Amino acid sequence: MSDQKDSEALVISGETKKGIFTLDNQTIKCIGDNAEIIHTGNNVKILDNEGMVEDADGNSIRNGKDSLFIATGENCVVEASSGSVSFVSGKGAKLGLGFDLIDSDEPEYVDGVPAVENAILIGTGDKTLLQVTGSNSLGITTGEGAVMGDLFFGSTGIATGNNSAIVSEWPFKKAVILGDNSYIGGEGSDEFTAFFGGQQSTVSTGHKSSLLSEFPVSELKVGKDSVVVVGWHDGTRKRFSVYYEGEDFETFPEGIKEQPPSRPHGNPYPINIFKTTESGQLELLKVVMGTWG
Repeated sequence: MSDQKDSEALVISGETKKGIFTLDNQTIKCIGDNAEIIHTGNNVKILDNEGMVEDADGNSIRNGKDSLFIATGENCVVEASSGSVSFVSGKGAKLGLGFDLIDSDEPEYVDGVPAVENAILIGTGDKTLLQVTGSNSLGITTGEGAVMGDLFFGSTGIATGNNSAIVSEWPFKKAVILGDNSYIGGEGSDEFTAFFGGQQSTVSTGHKSSLLSEFPVSELKVGKDSVVVVGWHDGTRKRFSVYYEGEDFETFPEGIKEQPPSRPHGNPYPINIFKTTESGQLELLKVVMGTWG
């Protein structure tokens, strides 16, 4: 591997796309597969696959995959592609995937399917921002105040720091938060699983979803046909309470049996918001006017 000291570098070599970069305020543009880029400077950008190619149907897709990107400085930006592993460790770093959609005949993908897939994104610094806009991908944050957004089809987000958030309007697979005072927002995602390992959490889910929390939850907006499992302590031992929407509680106030046809946009309608108590009881917290998704 080489130590590149130019103020800006374009990595385009065919078989060997490896480099160690050290200066601040650099932009590294990588075109092709199987790159290995390490950067230790602050305020840098690593942009995977600035070049584009067209598939057989004429759709533009990103042409790189299977690369490794590491940035250790503060306020770095890394954008990767399919099959890549990306790691950022500095405070305020931004880590994402190329956002491209390919037309699909599948009814659940009316906007198209993501061109980027099977990527792993890891951020360990405080206030890291991850944009997991690839299918079947994994995002992990460990710092305080991290935000993970735009999880795509089949993707999973894991956050371990306090004051973290995992949010997406797309249908994703799982969200796991282990820190306190955190938020999971997935009301646009049906049949997904949310897990909290910390206290003072807030969550919104889509329909037919599962919420599991080790501790009482401060605020819940839960979709139809969902299940809530919440832990609490009776002074002697740990216990768990289970609540089924439609049996133990209702998503919509009495008199509204079916969700109005306004998802994801339209006129607002009343929605029940719940909380769980220190004794594991599910209680109505408030009724708000809103829409789902």
